[in-house]
Amino acid sequence: MPEIVIVIEGLGGGGAQRVATALADRWARDGRGVAVVTLAGAETDFFTLNSKVKRRVAGGIDVSKNLVAGLIANLRRVMALRKILREECPRVVVGFGAPINIVVILAAKFLGARVVISERNDPARQSFGRVWDALRRALYRFADVVTANSGAAIEAMRSYVPPEKLVLLPNPPPEPPGREPTPGPVVLAVGRLHPQKAHDVLISAFARISPKFPCWSLVIIGEGDLREDLERQTAELGLAGRVRLPGQTGDPYHYYLSAGIFALPSRYEGSSNALQEAMACGLPVIVSDACPGSIDLVEDCKSGLVVRAGDVDSLASALARLIEAEDFRARLGAAGRDSISRFRDLNAFAEWERTLFGEKFQKGPTPEGGVS
Repeated sequence: MPEIVIVIEGLGGGGAQRVATALADRWARDGRGVAVVTLAGAETDFFTLNSKVKRRVAGGIDVSKNLVAGLIANLRRVMALRKILREECPRVVVGFGAPINIVVILAAKFLGARVVISERNDPARQSFGRVWDALRRALYRFADVVTANSGAAIEAMRSYVPPEKLVLLPNPPPEPPGREPTPGPVVLAVGRLHPQKAHDVLISAFARISPKFPCWSLVIIGEGDLREDLERQTAELGLAGRVRLPGQTGDPYHYYLSAGIFALPSRYEGSSNALQEAMACGLPVIVSDACPGSIDLVEDCKSGLVVRAGDVDSLASALARLIEAEDFRARLGAAGRDSISRFRDLNAFAEWERTLFGEKFQKGPTPEGGVS
């Protein structure tokens, strides 16, 4: 029987999926029994689980057509997950993402497992609709531990989660790629093609500066519902051949190591895995001020540049500033790499381990990611 069951919507490309997969792999290699339960089947997977990790599929991934159908579908999800938890009898159940967290809390009730849920974004900005938002405020308090990967998310939940249950847990930092960078005239963004990521703002900002810097191009790695809109925007701005959207990739480091600048202009964000990966590769980074979990890592003008969220002019100016100053790019990139190296020393895996199996938390989270 597994000690730990991780529950997540699916293993498609995304930051939460990367973290869940990394945790499952680490615990499996450490000899712990681990199972991962998804709603989506393996046909949607982007990440691969360790062969020692058990996979269960609960189903129920289809989108409901109305409120009544949604209620019925979610009751079925709760019952399907509860059946799996009864069969697996884990010591700990870990949920990833707000709707899944709510399903986990309901499904695990009275089964005796420790319930740890993980808020992966900024709950003050990310809404899943009025019903889910209300359930988050009503039910999160019934989890044993409520984790988040940014201080802003912790602060946002203080009004509806007992403070002794809140724990700040950083994402496991990326390992250095083991390859030397060969930076080229490329602005890189990595993230699903979704309004949250503000790729439309980045394309508009790049259009402002592209005539002055004809050798530079923009590459956006990721997939999502906005592909057609972003391709249309690119064509309307006359950027065909200058902006590429190659989709998802199994080796993002190929792009990190060959780019000259990394941009994260998100409208809201928790703590970005892509930002950490870019900084680990020594890329100078630009982040928006709507990414508090990222600003924890990036000090403006010292280890990156911080711009106003949604502000095309601010982002365009930052891009031009970096493109024009190669020495400044190198200095910011080196400082960012050092920042991530220090962050890696915090040992996020150990923090997760203590949260799942360690002492009961009697005090609130410290800024460094543990408990005071």
